[in-house]
Amino acid sequence: MCGEANENDHQVETSSVDREMDGSSSSNNTPHDQQDTPIYVLSRNLTTVHEVWKEWDKGLRRGDPAVKDLEAKYKAKWRDSEKERKFFSKRKIIDEIYGIHEKDHVSITEAVNRLEARRGKRSLDRLWKDLNQQNKRSRDDNR
Repeated sequence: MCGEANENDHQVETSSVDREMDGSSSSNNTPHDQQDTPIYVLSRNLTTVHEVWKEWDKGLRRGDPAVKDLEAKYKAKWRDSEKERKFFSKRKIIDEIYGIHEKDHVSITEAVNRLEARRGKRSLDRLWKDLNQQNKRSRDDNR
């Protein structure tokens, strides 16, 4: 399935995102980390490398934050649960896109297209596992 992501597959507390992105703040005494750090749940329904990149770079839907912006601004604080932190480790796909971009001197769009072609009929989960195995072998070879 190569369509749009399901509208209900992730969540974000938009009021905190809006407040943080526009620089405004609240005047009550709630601790900054609890009040102003948005909690975003990564989509579990993505099926293509293009969708993974879109969530990372722009956000899946209008009003959704780009995951790269959450990372830059909040580091791990936006990943509220252990489950979310573990799922975020699948960003290996994003790392691979940047790697292709840098190594082959191609645009990000071309890097996404190349990784999507490499994925073929495999699931994103299978691609992620294969990339991890490839990296593990590469690290072992360099020892």
